[in-house]
Amino acid sequence: MEPIIPDDPSDAQKAFEEMKQNLKSGEVRDKSFRKKQLDKLIAEYEKMIPELDKAYKKDLGYGTFMTNFTAHNLSLAEMKMCRNGIDTWTKPQKIDTPLASGLASSSI
Repeated sequence: MEPIIPDDPSDAQKAFEEMKQNLKSGEVRDKSFRKKQLDKLIAEYEKMIPELDKAYKKDLGYGTFMTNFTAHNLSLAEMKMCRNGIDTWTKPQKIDTPLASGLASSSI
């Protein structure tokens, strides 16, 4: 059986290099960038649901109900939870400062 997407390791290397550049640039630290990426992920996943349903049917024999129950609802819920939780999870938190640091304040 011929793979639909060619298995070319150079494709992975290109994606890896792009990810490294994003990390070096600091672009991924921005909350709005993360939210946009998660929004894109959710939108693309929702577009692919019919194709994913076919794959679940072919590979596991699952019908639409089972794929919604076991895959789509859980995956989408987690993606949306991550999207909605970014603001809360990235708020700076004050933490105790070691006595050796003197009169200082710390946050993470």
